[in-house]
Amino acid sequence: MVDVGPLSPDDLNRRLLAERPRPLRDAASRLSTVLGVIGGIATALVGFGVLTAAQGDAVLGLLGLVPGLFTSVFTALAAFGVVRAGEPQVTPLSDPRDDEGRRLLPAA
Repeated sequence: MVDVGPLSPDDLNRRLLAERPRPLRDAASRLSTVLGVIGGIATALVGFGVLTAAQGDAVLGLLGLVPGLFTSVFTALAAFGVVRAGEPQVTPLSDPRDDEGRRLLPAA
């Protein structure tokens, strides 16, 4: 990497993001490519008369369902992940305790 002198915070963030791996972006790109290819094949098969229009519509409808299903599943998994990661770090108000399990008392 060539040093070009001091960078603004925005330029530094852009450069750091450009150099990092992007697994979610890559997975989304692969998914959209696969869905696009399958949709194109289904449309071509309808055009050539291999599939009826109703069958082609059913295939395209299922392909439209896939992104919504993935969104729902990943949203639920993210919510459970946040709960699992955060729960040990939060003191419940109904039974507050310190790190050693002793009850916390209100300051008098």
